[in-house]
Amino acid sequence: MRSKRYLSLLCLMIGLQTFCQTRSIHSITNSRQLGGDNGYTLDGQIMTAGARQKLLLSGNFGTNGIYQKPVSIFDGYGTSGSLTDVLNIGIDNIFFFGNFNILDTTTQPFTNAEIGALYNWSLQGGKLIITCVGKVANFFESNILNTQWGFEYFYQVPSVIIPTPLGNNTDIFNGPFGNVIQANQGAGSQGYFNSTTNNSQVLARDSNGNPTLFLDCNTLDLIIADVDAYTIFGGQSNGDAIVNTQDKFWANTIVFMDKLQSPPFATNNAATLSVNPDYIDYQWYLNDSVLVDGTNPDYNAMENGNYSVEVTVNGGCKIKSNIVSIDSFYEPPLLEMPNIFTPNNDGLNDFFNPVKKQGLTITQISIFNRWGNLVHSESSPEDLWDGTAGNKKVSDGVYYWIIEYETFGGEKKSEEGVLQLLR
Repeated sequence: MRSKRYLSLLCLMIGLQTFCQTRSIHSITNSRQLGGDNGYTLDGQIMTAGARQKLLLSGNFGTNGIYQKPVSIFDGYGTSGSLTDVLNIGIDNIFFFGNFNILDTTTQPFTNAEIGALYNWSLQGGKLIITCVGKVANFFESNILNTQWGFEYFYQVPSVIIPTPLGNNTDIFNGPFGNVIQANQGAGSQGYFNSTTNNSQVLARDSNGNPTLFLDCNTLDLIIADVDAYTIFGGQSNGDAIVNTQDKFWANTIVFMDKLQSPPFATNNAATLSVNPDYIDYQWYLNDSVLVDGTNPDYNAMENGNYSVEVTVNGGCKIKSNIVSIDSFYEPPLLEMPNIFTPNNDGLNDFFNPVKKQGLTITQISIFNRWGNLVHSESSPEDLWDGTAGNKKVSDGVYYWIIEYETFGGEKKSEEGVLQLLR
């Protein structure tokens, strides 16, 4: 990790543009499952025939390529327990989780600690493509991440991937490598999601309207119903060239994930609130209430409170930022209470009249004498105390008051204090 931090600093200092813009893609090595189909991951025989080569060709992904950012691939996490190392990689990396048959005796089991680490890395902003989704009869099962992420898969052959209107506006289906009207699943393990995560955006469906591709808004992970949409079994061509629809679908998917924004982080600089300007739209909040004028990356705070911003990322997910608390503004008290009251009919200070901040609503005023007896009660702002009780003047002295009110935000509060009555 020291070398990665060093290189990041070096990029800033001397501008190594080509190297520093390289997008790293992590993938679980094929040695995690040596038997069975042997290859539903980036160094497996089914994906090295085409998918891997297309990513590494500089004419596709490179400074002079169709998408001007080179790709490097890291194959690892080959033994049970090793996936916990994902917490040590940067959240700007992409992680391609291939398809592994957990019923195959050669498969190194995925532990709960590994799955938890991958989930936590993703929550922090890591970019994950999930292709392990289902079960076919009693010989193939790749339900590895389903429970943690919270989706369910239904086996159905044949099945396709048709963009929704939302999906059609993403790079997946209209990206730099071309337009994709429909992508195919492949081989015997095809299907759809009969349950997506509880906060998601469906980007594609099958011909019957069932979800086949969606973006999980909790983690910002892309989850697809069949890994073969990215392999030769789904129709991807051999070699490094982009020649058909499946090739475009694969290459565009990587572009989408590379451009997918991280969760927003709001900052405060002398009451100017800011968030990354790369999102689609913005909505600022103060104490969970919408700020009508807060629809830009920056917001100038004018009062104390808890601020946050909700942004929309590529793919349609709405994500809320951290909370920024501001308490640097001086705020006068909501109520200004007189401490001397002179009801002598001279036209000055003849009524007990609290001064309240605009937007405040007084709901009840109660006045008590020194023995705790109620001498006046009112719920109307116009019914002010004139120093009488039962139409008789009360004696000079100290009285106690309790005032109940609602703030402009609807919060109910009360205050109490003392008052000197003099005539």
